[in-house]
Amino acid sequence: MPAGVGDEFAEEDQAGLGRVDGQLPLEGLPDEADPGTAGAAGEAGEHPLDDIDGLSEHQSPWEVYGRRHSQGLSSANSPFKSRRTGIASAVTPLVQRELEPPCDQGREGPGPMGTPKQNPMAWKYCGDQIKRWRAKAGVTREQLAQAACYDVESVRSMEAGRRRPSLKLLQAADELCDAKGMLVAAHPYLAPEPMPTRTDALFDVEKEAVAYYFYEPLYIPGLLQTEAYARAILSNPMPPVKNAVIEERLAIRLKRQERLAQPEVLFSFTIYEAAFHTSIGGREVMKEQLHRLLEVEHSRNIQIQVVPTGRISPSGLGGSLMILETIDNEQYAYVETHKTNALHSEPRLVGELSRCHAMIRALALTVPESAQLIRKTLELL
Repeated sequence: MPAGVGDEFAEEDQAGLGRVDGQLPLEGLPDEADPGTAGAAGEAGEHPLDDIDGLSEHQSPWEVYGRRHSQGLSSANSPFKSRRTGIASAVTPLVQRELEPPCDQGREGPGPMGTPKQNPMAWKYCGDQIKRWRAKAGVTREQLAQAACYDVESVRSMEAGRRRPSLKLLQAADELCDAKGMLVAAHPYLAPEPMPTRTDALFDVEKEAVAYYFYEPLYIPGLLQTEAYARAILSNPMPPVKNAVIEERLAIRLKRQERLAQPEVLFSFTIYEAAFHTSIGGREVMKEQLHRLLEVEHSRNIQIQVVPTGRISPSGLGGSLMILETIDNEQYAYVETHKTNALHSEPRLVGELSRCHAMIRALALTVPESAQLIRKTLELL
């Protein structure tokens, strides 16, 4: 994104992600398990929801799980963290950590020095439950994939917790397994936390997004940056980093631009004119960058609109903003300011940020007018 959406916080504390305060890790069926192996897998160790048959008609297994572990889980390592918003929750001792610099200052990638990210335990737990319900009902993975309109490997990844189980998959599994809403009840717990978070969560949401709405006041958005422009930004992070880290971050940023080639995904970029006059990398780098913007002028799925100098409202100077929408009509908002970034999923806050983006975009020139302004700026360089 803007200089960059795509950065992340320092490495997350990994303690407790695979184990619940001294209790056994959540163990599921073998990855290739079929209905015939369900019983053997269940005997290996007590699973929090092994007594599914004993649940009342209106009782969600997710509520049971939360109640059983509420005394032993802190808010930092619970698979189903409470939905918290606001600054106060973001600076509690459990989550207060040194932040990595935002993208515009050079942070992008899976973790410090390429540390692999850890998928949320909620994904793994939910995927395990889908597999257990499927085994109990005698439903094969292939049948579930067909009902949910996914390929088998996608279903396998969601059952293993490598991908976030989608609402579409949960609905299909719930119906096929006659779970009476107990699997669909997991969906709200799988969304990113409505508070500052690691931006690997952003990358996961980006993979599912079918519409991106960017606003950037000072930089060219990361998905539109040339290699030279991106290198100029990433080469001067504070604090300084090794050259190998810079090259890794640059490669990740350029790799993310491949998403632009997917014609079914909509990209809307709103850029404040000041971003064209920052002289990042020097005159030649800026000329090449502006030419890059003009290359997508006639694209069917990419729109660039410019807010001219003098039109912007004070709220438009607060930092970068991106609204993402998934195929299931879920919306997320990613905001970035000095040294901080946050991915929000709480509907009320996302709605406010979406309206803020709409107000800024209303001040922008049309797509043809914006292209003309970019050409005039090029002539003056």
